[in-house]
Amino acid sequence: MSTRLMRHGEGQKTLLASLKQNFSPDVSESEEAFPNFEKTFEGLVTADSENKKSVLDQVFREFLTYDLLTPGSKPDIVACQRFVVQFGIRAARKGYCSPGTAIQVLSDMFDILTLNNCEVLFKTVEQEVATWREPLFFASGKNNLLRICNDLLRRLSRTQNTVFCGRILLFLAKFFPFSERSGLNVISEFNLDNVTNFNKEDTEAKAEAEEKEVKKEEDEVPEEKDDSEKKPVKKLKKQKSEMEDQNLNVDYNLYRKFWQIQDFFRNPVQCYQKEPWRTFSHHSSDVLSIFQSFKLDTSSGKSSTKSKNQSHDQYFSKYLTNQNLLQLQLSDSNFRRYILLQFLILFQYLKSNVKFKTDAQALSSDQDKWIGENTRKIYKLLEETPPLGPEFARSVKRILHREEHWNRWKNEGCPSLARKTGAQDEPEADKKGLGDGGSSRKKKRKLGDVIQKEVAEKKINLGNKGLTELWNLNPDNLEACRAAERDFLPSVENYFEEAIEQQDPKNEIEDTYKKVNNGEWGWRALRLMSRRSSHFFISGNNPIAKLPDYLDSMLTKMAKEMPNAVAKDDTVESMEEENGDAVENGEGSQDGQENGEGCQEAQEIAEGNAKVTDEQAAALAEKLATHWLKLAPKLGVADDKLREIKENASEEQEKCLELIKLWQEIEGEGATKDEIIYILEGLKLASLIDGVF
Repeated sequence: MSTRLMRHGEGQKTLLASLKQNFSPDVSESEEAFPNFEKTFEGLVTADSENKKSVLDQVFREFLTYDLLTPGSKPDIVACQRFVVQFGIRAARKGYCSPGTAIQVLSDMFDILTLNNCEVLFKTVEQEVATWREPLFFASGKNNLLRICNDLLRRLSRTQNTVFCGRILLFLAKFFPFSERSGLNVISEFNLDNVTNFNKEDTEAKAEAEEKEVKKEEDEVPEEKDDSEKKPVKKLKKQKSEMEDQNLNVDYNLYRKFWQIQDFFRNPVQCYQKEPWRTFSHHSSDVLSIFQSFKLDTSSGKSSTKSKNQSHDQYFSKYLTNQNLLQLQLSDSNFRRYILLQFLILFQYLKSNVKFKTDAQALSSDQDKWIGENTRKIYKLLEETPPLGPEFARSVKRILHREEHWNRWKNEGCPSLARKTGAQDEPEADKKGLGDGGSSRKKKRKLGDVIQKEVAEKKINLGNKGLTELWNLNPDNLEACRAAERDFLPSVENYFEEAIEQQDPKNEIEDTYKKVNNGEWGWRALRLMSRRSSHFFISGNNPIAKLPDYLDSMLTKMAKEMPNAVAKDDTVESMEEENGDAVENGEGSQDGQENGEGCQEAQEIAEGNAKVTDEQAAALAEKLATHWLKLAPKLGVADDKLREIKENASEEQEKCLELIKLWQEIEGEGATKDEIIYILEGLKLASLIDGVF
């Protein structure tokens, strides 16, 4: 009698009933809970084991939704944790369900539960981090775990749920390998959304009114209040009076410069541009001079040197940018350290060799000198800032030095940092056991022996295996560059020989099969002609109507210059006769027109390269007067020069003329007719200058 095979619906009901029975509150902690369920699972007979896995995957998720987290009832988080560990993980290890089912069940839980319950349930995710890193679970569940964490971070408040957010980030750091590229800022992007807002309008009158209001509130503090409540007010007054004694004038100009620097800390790349760098260096010099002129005494850092038994937490998630607070902030040692450290981080980035920087992102010698001088100045200010200034400065130097190693690691493509075990490549003769008075490391050859061997083989050792092999391919670099095998361009004769023969009517080659009608061959022909044929550059500025026609005319000219041109005279003559009846009608042969065409082309090139004269500039200004603002960006005129033109000229025509003259000064010899026509064609204004040239 044959065994009855499991049906999907029947198997689902059987497993769900067994799961409800064995995971009841009375037996859920018993060691027999899972074995009893296991017997039921193995009792199901099926021809497809994957079918049983899919059934159990569905049963686990249904049991969670309809039994553990019943709608309208209080969720049992402890039971949820036990269900994942005792059933989900164990079933996956035995191969009863898919490896990602346990993590999928967790994902369903986090989607259903509130944030408070999620915070309790997340302990299961943290405690089982070693389990999730096993090969069985990691490959199938890493993306799902990452989605769980990202969804939680989106639901949480970064200011109200800081501890839970930190736990999630710590778990991700433990779970993923150190060299996991999804967690690395490989291409060195910046958080451009971190904008520091401050008052950008000069409201000195308003600031004075607010200051008077603050003084009034301070004077209205009730006398019967405890002395502990008056201390902050007295301390602020004392700090303010000390700053006034040192003649520190915190006006709106200083306030604006101070907070504008934050934009450069947010996006350091703009420091490579000329105008932003000028602004940054000017503002930074003023701020650092303020720090130098206003020294802090030892009492300024007392708040950060509390006893070890007294807990002290500082939270500076975002600066307060009220103008009235700046004078007090400058007297705070922690605030000063944050600003100075930002300078050092920015300077290190500007001078570092980052893989994803462009060629234009490089410092000039003056910029490099300015950064070096101010770096030394900042370290001196850190040493003078209490408390423990010298120790803090040394720690900063060490941290930034370690950052250079991480930057080098990212430039090398973030290679894995896992240690390589085993030494299969080491010969047995070079090994010694630890008990034999040595180590298991391979013996290094003496430097003298290495050099002697390289000299005998007439090789140059550069200290790197790859560079040494590359250098010694050919000792003479110039000779290697001139080698014939490095010339990959074919000769003009070999490439065009067959095409010229196809042009001869005697060969009776149909147009379809001619090489000039092959687009790929024509593209390569143009590239070769641009490198090795003078005919490519004498066609003027007129666009090519059809590529085959252009190649026909060029082949006719090149056929005469071939080394075996005498043998091909008949071919050339036949090609000329086929091109038209002009020769028979007395209108002039192609050979007769060649010199005339060359002169005409040379004349057109000379006219196109001629500079725009003053009369032509005046005519252009008259015709383009109403479009001068649209024309300004295309002519490469800076904004400051544009403002000068607006201020100095009153009429549109005068402004346009000044704009064109400024363009002529900038371009010099490049201010030609072709250039201005090309610019106007891009703006679709070329039709306005008919008759000027």
